[in-house]
Amino acid sequence: MQDPIQFKQSFPIRSRPDVLFRLVGDPKKRIRWDKSLRQYRYEGEEKLQVGSKIKGVLQWKYGGAAFQGKYTHLQGPNRATLETSKPFGLIEKMSQQWSFKPMPGGAEVTFTLTVHPRFKLARKGVERLVQGYFAEIILELQRAVDSNTADAMQEAAQEIAKKQKEERKKKKK
Repeated sequence: MQDPIQFKQSFPIRSRPDVLFRLVGDPKKRIRWDKSLRQYRYEGEEKLQVGSKIKGVLQWKYGGAAFQGKYTHLQGPNRATLETSKPFGLIEKMSQQWSFKPMPGGAEVTFTLTVHPRFKLARKGVERLVQGYFAEIILELQRAVDSNTADAMQEAAQEIAKKQKEERKKKKK
């Protein structure tokens, strides 16, 4: 198995941990805000618990691959972990870990996305797709509960991307 690609980000959101836990964990609620998914539903019993199986389909810009997964760890409303159960597309295995820590005025959310590419040849392309997927999930969750902060985050991300692009151009010269 390839070395994993991992992205981790902590950010504040003005919402209670229990609300965020349900937004992230429950497929019926997640499909409403997560624009990176075309389909997302329970497979079998529709109950959020350890071992609950889900089935999802990514948007075309993320490969359009269908995946199956299950919740391997749930500690509501503080922590949730989802892992894929079978390889899909160019991805051998993917896991999402969410942590919600209460703080004054909302919660601190920590999102970790770990992806194991299937093929060494496709690692760079997969990493680029996963980075976009990761950023979109964070932004859309923020937008679902607090659109003003989400807009500010998007502007900051665009500025950072612009600076990185300029630095790469300077390195090439």
